[in-house]
Amino acid sequence: KIKKDLMTKLTIPCDIPQALHAIFQENYETITKKSERLFLFAADHKIEHLNPIDPQIFFELAQNPDIGAFATHVGLMARYGKQYPHINYIAKLNGKTNALHNHDPLSELLWSVDDVVEFKKNSGLAIRGVGYTVYLGSEHESYMLAQAAQVVFQAHQHGLVAILWIYPRGASVQHEHDAHLIAGAAGVAASLGADFVKVKMPQKTAHLSREQIMNLIITS
Repeated sequence: KIKKDLMTKLTIPCDIPQALHAIFQENYETITKKSERLFLFAADHKIEHLNPIDPQIFFELAQNPDIGAFATHVGLMARYGKQYPHINYIAKLNGKTNALHNHDPLSELLWSVDDVVEFKKNSGLAIRGVGYTVYLGSEHESYMLAQAAQVVFQAHQHGLVAILWIYPRGASVQHEHDAHLIAGAAGVAASLGADFVKVKMPQKTAHLSREQIMNLIITS
């Protein structure tokens, strides 16, 4: 989570055109239910983990009224979205499989923000935002950071919420669940202008309580 003081007033990012402030606010407050929290149901498993489960199960689960938004790849939204028009969607723009091992990860764009805007117009689905994954510490980090920055900026240009998945991973990352490293990853998301960041739960360390770890992430 990046923004904290939303109970009284939502701060609209400066890169959102004035004419789209109301649209961004509607998207943001719809998925957060006018709170400072987002219950994001992320289901990009079909690509990321080569998951054999029927993808329609994820759409069924995403109808739970407690869920703020359902993040999935655009292809699955195109296939199943008409059957589930009342779900609030986050279009996941990139992805990679887990078939390759012992390589620094690289996850490139599969769809652009412009693709999503056009798809939203034609489908009528309630697409509230977009998502993109960065593997921090990978030798391909700079490439993914550049794509992420453009995704956030372009999403805001269309009044969409921008969510980043940021996971420390790669040959140079020795402890990907280190609390300070994950807090730093949250700070990177803030620097890129993301509205929310999805990070792994850090491992508890001897000198940090769970509350201190969460404060590290939130304040980053």
